[in-house]
Amino acid sequence: MVGAYDQDHALDILIAENLFSSEVETPRNDGGYGLFLKGNNKGDFHAIPASESGFYVPGEVKDMQAIKTKNAMYIIAAKNNDSLQFIKIN
Repeated sequence: MVGAYDQDHALDILIAENLFSSEVETPRNDGGYGLFLKGNNKGDFHAIPASESGFYVPGEVKDMQAIKTKNAMYIIAAKNNDSLQFIKIN
C-alpha cells in the first residue's frame, strides 16, 4: 500500500506478504512479517525495522486497507483463515 503513513507527508510503502499454500515440492513462503518503507519525496525509500515503526503483520496477508476514524487512522490486514489485524497509525 502506498500512502503518507507518518508525520512528514511523504509517500511511504507498507508491504505484507507470505504464501502458505503452494505445490507439494515447493516450501511455504512464510518468512515475512511486514515492512514499512519510508519515502523522502525524492523517489528513495528506506526500510524501517518493525521494532521502530511498529508495523508488524505476521501471517498470510491477503489484503490491506487504510481507514480513518474520527480520532485515528488504522491499517486493517485481512489474513487467510485468521482474524483481522488492526494497526493504529500514530
